[in-house]
Amino acid sequence: QGQAEKAAMEYTASMIKSGLWTSAASMMMADHVADIPSLAERNPLNLLAQKPGNYIGEIDSDKAQELDGGNWFYDVSKHQVVYIVGQRRDFIPAVPGDFMIRYGMKVLYGEMELATGETVKYVAGVTLVPLSTYTWH
Repeated sequence: QGQAEKAAMEYTASMIKSGLWTSAASMMMADHVADIPSLAERNPLNLLAQKPGNYIGEIDSDKAQELDGGNWFYDVSKHQVVYIVGQRRDFIPAVPGDFMIRYGMKVLYGEMELATGETVKYVAGVTLVPLSTYTWH
């Protein structure tokens, strides 16, 4: 059961990451590159065509301790996507007793050298990055 939960969590995280990349690409195509960094401050689950069935909404982290395992939420105060581990037997968090896996959004930048030799930075997209350290067997 724990491995199935882990696989489902990783799949959902990859869908959220895909939603961020797709939204950034759409903004680029519409010539709204300057708006791309704002994706890192918004709930990325709202970008999905269909939210996961175990998504319970936008919640402040102060109220998160009362939530059931096996669910996703967006922490509005920290701008993070959080998964609460349900099957905890094979899950070892770096912080004892912390069964929340947190993800943040990170704006990605690239560099390009122009013909003049000048290097310019550009917004390349936004991605989902894990913030929690854990072992899950």
